[in-house]
Amino acid sequence: VVRKDGSHVVKIKYSSPISELKSVFALFKDWRMLALVPMFFTSNWVYTYQFTAFNALNFSPRTRNMNSMCYWFAQIIASILYGAFLDRPQWTRPTRARYGLILLAVVCAATWVGGIIFQTTFGPRNNNAILNKEGVLVKNPADYHAIDLVDNTSEFIGPFFLYFFYGISDAMYQGYSYWLMGALTNDTNQAARFAGFYKFVQNLGGVLAPVVQTSIIGNAPSSGHNAINATGRGMGEIIICVVLVFVGVIGGIPVAFKAVQEHTTEDDGSSEKGEATFEDVKA
Repeated sequence: VVRKDGSHVVKIKYSSPISELKSVFALFKDWRMLALVPMFFTSNWVYTYQFTAFNALNFSPRTRNMNSMCYWFAQIIASILYGAFLDRPQWTRPTRARYGLILLAVVCAATWVGGIIFQTTFGPRNNNAILNKEGVLVKNPADYHAIDLVDNTSEFIGPFFLYFFYGISDAMYQGYSYWLMGALTNDTNQAARFAGFYKFVQNLGGVLAPVVQTSIIGNAPSSGHNAINATGRGMGEIIICVVLVFVGVIGGIPVAFKAVQEHTTEDDGSSEKGEATFEDVKA
């Protein structure tokens, strides 16, 4: 069948369930995906710290809501600007991959250094202890100070901008992950498999992060179900976040500098022979 414009109608051959399963499991042997596992894993891990340990434990209810709105607004802005940066037509694809990773590393470093500095101030303003219902001495909740955007405006400004930049860095982190996956294949079927692999690893990180937060090194140990029993000012939790963030960046180096090419050639055997590609199908 030939269309009026002279193009041919292509019958698309979809992969079988068995072939699809083989292609999915093959991703666990793909060095590019394995190198990106730390980045994928971390992309949702940090939310537990940012939403609970940072926003919920340090601000008044109305201030938390204000912070949350601006956090997601920052993600919108960062996604647009960083996406435009990664798609600059003046640069080759490998150049964009490398510059994008460098910019991501710089923004993450600046943001998380600020986060560590702020975290050192976490905890009660006094060392008074009280007896809980079980007769155990614990920190007094009244000694904790909730920052309010109206009542404590000068104290609010710094942490607000830190949280805003958390939103920016997280949007860049996830945006770069998606961009890298898109740069590694022109096959929409393979891109879908990459995305599925990404979401699997990402949500695994999101599930495991609360385990750290409710441990003795976190900001909300399960023994107290809140920050009152936190030890060491919760520094263990943010240090783990920082380590994971930069292990993810390091994992992206071989992919950005070696795997990303100007022209993508599908050589992984993921598509069945005879299957039409996107370029074959003309609307």
